Amino acid sequence: MKSKKSPEFASVDTGCSNINFDPNVLSRGFSASDDSVLRMRSPAYAISFGKRLSGQ
Repeated sequence: MKSKKSPEFASVDTGCSNINFDPNVLSRGFSASDDSVLRMRSPAYAISFGKRLSGQ
């Protein structure tokens, strides 16, 4: 069975963009909670981002 791609997604580049999400970068007036999991997400996301950019 063949899958059909939607035409609007046919030309979408599936490569990694050079934008990294960091949940602890907040707009002025906001602050992160003291949640230890939230604090560890920044370094974990940075490692993941580096791996995606290097093709790992």
